[in-house]
Amino acid sequence: MRRLIVLLAVLSSTYLFAAKPTQREIYLDLTRQLTPYIHFQQWDKAIELALSYQKKLGSYADYQSLMKTLQQPEDSTVIVHAFPNTINTLGDEYGPVLSADGRLLLFCGKDRRDNLRGEDIYYSRLLSDGQWTRARLLMALSSDDNDAPLSLSADGKTMLLFRRGQICVSFLDGDRWSRPAPLPESLRLSSWQADAILTADGKSLLFVAATATDNDPRISPNIYVTTYQDDGTWTTPIELGPTINTPYIDRAPFLHPDMKTLYFASEGHGSLGGLDIYRCTRLNPDSWTEWSEPVNLGKQINTPGQDSWFRLSADGRIAYLSRAFPQRGLDLCWILLPQELRPEAVVIAEDTVATEDVPPIRLNNIFFATAEAKLLPTSLPELQRVLELLLPMPFTKTPAIEIAGHTDSEGSEADNQLLSERRAAAVRDWLVEHGCESAWFTIRGYGETMPVADNNTAEGRKLNRRVEIKFL
Repeated sequence: MRRLIVLLAVLSSTYLFAAKPTQREIYLDLTRQLTPYIHFQQWDKAIELALSYQKKLGSYADYQSLMKTLQQPEDSTVIVHAFPNTINTLGDEYGPVLSADGRLLLFCGKDRRDNLRGEDIYYSRLLSDGQWTRARLLMALSSDDNDAPLSLSADGKTMLLFRRGQICVSFLDGDRWSRPAPLPESLRLSSWQADAILTADGKSLLFVAATATDNDPRISPNIYVTTYQDDGTWTTPIELGPTINTPYIDRAPFLHPDMKTLYFASEGHGSLGGLDIYRCTRLNPDSWTEWSEPVNLGKQINTPGQDSWFRLSADGRIAYLSRAFPQRGLDLCWILLPQELRPEAVVIAEDTVATEDVPPIRLNNIFFATAEAKLLPTSLPELQRVLELLLPMPFTKTPAIEIAGHTDSEGSEADNQLLSERRAAAVRDWLVEHGCESAWFTIRGYGETMPVADNNTAEGRKLNRRVEIKFL
C-alpha cells in the first residue's frame, strides 16, 4: 500500500510539472501570494511580487488591471468604518439595503444568536442623533429557509427579496408586509437567482442568475436586466454583456438613481482576490449593453477577501457595503467616498433628516492653547466622535449646522468675541479637512455672553470655555 501511495504521489507530481498551467491559474496563484501583503498594506512588497509575474502574465488583461490597482497612490482619506455592535455581531451581516431617505437599513444576517434558521432579514432605523437602533428580526419576511433583502422601492412599499434560490416580491400594506411571491416565470433563467434591484424610475430590474452566456459556456453568476412594458409584462432578460460579465462570479449590481453609474462585485476584471467592487458608466441611455470599462474602486476599499453588496446614499457621499474581516466573518461597513468615486447627486423628494429637536451638541473635550485658537492633540477623540456622528447622516439637502464658540469672562469682551469666532472656525476647518462639506457650517462666536456656569470659579470658567454644534 505504501508503494502504491508513493507511486501515485510521483505520478501526480510528474503530471503537475508536465501540465502547462493556464494564465488564469498563474494569476490565481499570484493573488494568493499577494494576500498577506495586501492585508497589511505592504504595497511596495505587493508590487514587487506582482512585477515578478510580468513575463508570465504581461499580456493577461486581469493582470494589467491588477497592476493598475496596486500602483494607485494611497489615499489616507478613504476609511472603511464598521457599523457598531448594535448591528454587527460575531455572525455574518451582509447585503445592506437602504431606504431612499437613508433612515431605514435592511440586511441579511446569518449565524447570529437571534437567527431563526439559515439567513434571515434584519432592520435598523437611524435616529435623529445619528445613531442606529439595535438590529431586529423582520419576522414577517424571515422563515426557516434562506431569506435576504435585495432592494426597496423609492416609496418604501415594495421589497424584492431572496427566498429558496429565487427572487420574490412583497408589498407593504399599512404596517404589514404581504406574503412573498415569486417573480413571473418568464424571468426565471436558472434555479438560483438573486441580487435584484429596481432602477430608480421603477421601469427596469437588474438581477443575477447562475447561467452560461453567449460569451462563455461555463455556468457562473451573471448580471441581467429586464424592462417593464406598457402591457404589464417584462421583456426577455438580457445580460449586460462582456464588458461587465466575466467567466467568473459577477453579482450585486447597484445602479445609482442617476440611471448611469453602475457598481457591482466581480471575481474578474483583475480583482485583488475574491470579490472586488467596481464602477462603470452606462454610455447610452437607450442601451443596457454599452458600458465603459469597469474601474476597481481601489486598494483602500477592496481587499483579498469578499467585498460586495455596495450601496450608495442618494447624494452619493456615503457608501454602504459588506466586507470580510478575519475572525469575524462578514460585517456591514460604511465609507465617506472621495469626490472622484461619487456619481452625480440626486435629489429625493423627501424632507431632510429631522434635526429640529436635536439639542446642541456640547464638545466637552476640545482643548486649545491658552488664549489661542490652535487645537491641541488631546481634542482629537472628541472631534472624531463628532465626525462619526455627522458623516453617516443621510442628508438629502445641504444641512444648516452652527458651530458656536464661547469663552469665559477673563480678558476684554472684544478679545473674547474674536477668540470665540476663531475657535469655532478651527473646529469647522478640522471637520472639513476630514470629510465634511464646508457649506454645511455657519460659524458664530458668542464670546462671554452665554455662560453656562459661574465665571467667578475656576470650574465655572472651564465649563464656559466651550464649542457647541447645533442643527438649525
